[in-house]
Amino acid sequence: TSATQLFFQFCKAPIIGVTGTKGKGTTSTLIYEMLKKKYAHVYLGGNVGKPLLSQVDTITASDWVVLELSSFQLEQMSTSPHIAVVLRITQDHLANFDKNATNFHPTRAAYVEAKSHIVRYQKSGDIAIVNDDDETAKSFSSLTPAKIFRFNRYAKSDSYVDNHNVYVIEKETKKIICRASDIKIRGDHNLENIAAATLAALSAGVSYEDIVFAVKDFQGLEHRLEFVKSIHDVSYYNDSFSTIPETTIAAIESFDEPKILILGGSEKKSDFTEMGRKIAAPSSQVIGVIIIGHMTERITKALHDASYKGNIISGCVNMHEIVKKASSIAVPGTVVILTPACASFDMFNNYKERGILFKNEVQSLS
Repeated sequence: TSATQLFFQFCKAPIIGVTGTKGKGTTSTLIYEMLKKKYAHVYLGGNVGKPLLSQVDTITASDWVVLELSSFQLEQMSTSPHIAVVLRITQDHLANFDKNATNFHPTRAAYVEAKSHIVRYQKSGDIAIVNDDDETAKSFSSLTPAKIFRFNRYAKSDSYVDNHNVYVIEKETKKIICRASDIKIRGDHNLENIAAATLAALSAGVSYEDIVFAVKDFQGLEHRLEFVKSIHDVSYYNDSFSTIPETTIAAIESFDEPKILILGGSEKKSDFTEMGRKIAAPSSQVIGVIIIGHMTERITKALHDASYKGNIISGCVNMHEIVKKASSIAVPGTVVILTPACASFDMFNNYKERGILFKNEVQSLS
């Protein structure tokens, strides 16, 4: 029995579980912040926060628990949370090139099967909140007897993103949660996370007003499109948590400014074709790309195949060189984003070290 399964077994409080390929940490933390506006004792755990099994005896039935649940945690589960939140599911953890890890899934089907445990053991009084734009996430709604709420980006739903605003339908009335200009985190993918968190918090009894306050206060998480510093009208962002191409595409879509991307790292069995096309599209305004690490050749090929016309730089061997090179080609009005689309294990111990070194180098620019 896993630690997560044991926690479910002994926890007296209702549990909100969040899974998806990316966005879990942000969405879990948002739900936690929303619930704290109403409830005295809310716990955040799973992949974020502290391990909660050691505190399970102190958690009461009137408390709430929010868990970010990875595919590896869910794989061993035979219980599902009272409220399950299912974000977009692409693919991840299919290659085992992390020198510190033994965890990986042999196929995408095995990865999706593990994720499905978040709803598979729900009961009829439970709630499932699913991304209605994502075919895999949407398919989970047929696996559960729970009441289904849907969120999306392209159509009207229980909560949805429209023209960079987030709306929710509460008691058949459309209400605005936020405009992109009201909040501190960037990108439509984060608006989608807000839509998901809103439905979870409403389901847990949090008021519309408290949800709006929590969203406007939310600072975002470290290493996820985190603003570092602006120097000579060039803004630097740390998105080191981006370890797959989909999150790099989301980063590109989060900025209207001309941009320089720092890409690359170690193998994750990702396909860079779509990312290459996105970078090459004139509307993306990617004026330069610095490529590092083992994936240099494959990312360069994806850019050439997409007929990318911008500056491609490779050969930097440490973060000092990388940031120096980026600052030398950045003109005023540009954003520089570390958004690797790859794991970090060829040059760094983990994504956190990569992000911290980037921030340190940016802080020392003058």
